[in-house]
Amino acid sequence: MNSKRIVCLPLALLLIVLLPPKCRLVPSVEEVAAGAPAQANVTAIVGVQVIPLDAERVLTAQTLVVRDGVIVELGDSASVAVPSGAQVINGCGLYALPGLMDMHVHLEQADLPRYLANGVTTVRNMWGTAQVQDLIRRLNGGTLAGPKVYSAGTGLDGSTAFTNGPLIVEDPAQAESVVASQISAGWDYIKVHQELKLAPYQAILAAARRQNIRVLGHVPTRVPITEALTLGQASIEHLTGYDVALNRLGS
Repeated sequence: MNSKRIVCLPLALLLIVLLPPKCRLVPSVEEVAAGAPAQANVTAIVGVQVIPLDAERVLTAQTLVVRDGVIVELGDSASVAVPSGAQVINGCGLYALPGLMDMHVHLEQADLPRYLANGVTTVRNMWGTAQVQDLIRRLNGGTLAGPKVYSAGTGLDGSTAFTNGPLIVEDPAQAESVVASQISAGWDYIKVHQELKLAPYQAILAAARRQNIRVLGHVPTRVPITEALTLGQASIEHLTGYDVALNRLGS
């Protein structure tokens, strides 16, 4: 099998330990590890079985080369050269597959090692706080181990909000500046919540579209699901809005 070059694919692997089959690495781990100056930024996993998830298949006896946290090469262990001085991991009896993504979390520092231990290498945080911003800074700076985090800002809600600490938007004229402030704060998405009224909701979606940021979250009780779909809410959490629509159809 010819080796395949992979460019700029983030390192996101889950290794699962199974009973090791009888296998001989070509070349052996001992052979490639011997006699070369160590390169701390290069790792080679030799003899690993890869589940690429692009089809129902397993690539056997693969060598996977990681440089500076990026997968740079993947191919048959018989043909992929292990870089001189690379840290070598014996992948015999291990499986590698793309990292998992959790698309709805409320980020806590205590959960970070659990994500990694279970192969979750990316999460989407659904409510932004100062504590979340601090965690993201430390994760991105390499001083804290954990998954890659994409995060919504603090939720936007109406004056009758039942959540703690939302940003209240009652006047549609607030929408432009509220969206701009969340972008300035570094959030990846705008989150809308349950008690927004229709006019502020419409203004937030329009402002977000002009400022090129996605809106996700709840479909507010006062907003028909058809309106949320028409205006382009990118993600609807907990199927909110659908329940109201189905209840109306059934009544």
